[in-house]
Amino acid sequence: TDKEIKLTDTETLNCSATLKGHLQGISDLCWSRDGNFIASASDDARVMVWDKRTSSCIREFSGHNNYVFNVAFNPASTLLASGSFDETIKIWDTLGNKCLNTLPAHADPVSGLDYSPDGTLLASCSYDGLIRIWDSSNGNCLKTFIDNDNPPLSHVKFSPNGKYLLSSSLDSKIRLWNVQAAKPIKTYQGHKNQKFCCYSTFFSADDNSQFVLSRSDENKFYIWDLQSKSISFVIECHSGPVLAVDACSSNLLIASGSTDGDKSIKLWKFNK
Repeated sequence: TDKEIKLTDTETLNCSATLKGHLQGISDLCWSRDGNFIASASDDARVMVWDKRTSSCIREFSGHNNYVFNVAFNPASTLLASGSFDETIKIWDTLGNKCLNTLPAHADPVSGLDYSPDGTLLASCSYDGLIRIWDSSNGNCLKTFIDNDNPPLSHVKFSPNGKYLLSSSLDSKIRLWNVQAAKPIKTYQGHKNQKFCCYSTFFSADDNSQFVLSRSDENKFYIWDLQSKSISFVIECHSGPVLAVDACSSNLLIASGSTDGDKSIKLWKFNK
């Protein structure tokens, strides 16, 4: 809500830069694959792209007529997708600095976006309970996923091989979908997610064991075994609800953040 982005060095925990430019609160951030650029989505209905090396804004995209809720770079960082409360997805050309396509994507706010690892597909989800898979080259909708319970959806994430998709929903469930079959094959439960948008992601340990990581409306985050669906770890980490969590498999770090209570970001070293 302070309209700023702060970059923190994970080694020293010192703030290395503060990025200012948005006029209202920031809902989502996305790093480019090479780690040099950051895209931000804001309630001011704008998307901004920042150069981490110079701490400066290099692109500003306007066109949504309501809050921008999420952003996602394609793997080459040549395209940037943004999802909005105006129920559309916009595809931006980061090199040409223009909007390439506007997709009338959902019947409710777009709550999650993710490109497949090869960049050919874009997944979106919404409070309307639908997941849609789009052809990133032309914006055509290729598939629509819907669960029998049709809960509001808050996040989607492709697996590293692009064959599966994680979806988080406001019924306190995380589902693993087979992208080709457009069907859920596993469900992860135990956390609470009925109030806030829930981020979930894949996570690998150094012995190649696979996990699913997610935040919770409680002061905890959860780690499940990907295959067995059993809860491997529950980490009580903050004095209020955990609003954000992410992981870096290469150095086994997990970051968690909370706004209520301690208003902090914490780094955790994963040790199986």
